Amino acid sequence: MPKEQKEPGFFSQIKNQLLTTVGLIITAGGGLVVTNIETIFGVNSPDPIEVTATPTVESTKDTIIVLQKTTPKVVVKKVKPKPTVTEKRKKDFDW
Repeated sequence: MPKEQKEPGFFSQIKNQLLTTVGLIITAGGGLVVTNIETIFGVNSPDPIEVTATPTVESTKDTIIVLQKTTPKVVVKKVKPKPTVTEKRKKDFDW
């Protein structure tokens, strides 16, 4: 005969949930201790030294230099191309 497995009862489910909650609380507490370990054990860090810088006012004059680039003037001459040998022969024919 096979043994029948019982489903866990109501109180065993509550017990498991309580154990899980206690484990979660312990884990969170350990995380807080690790992150704040310096403040808990009193490790003293030296006081930060404040350094103030006094701005010095220098009078400067900005100079803008504008260079104009001169472009050479381009003169376009329309030159009629010399007729080729073929064009010369075409003029001779009278259609």
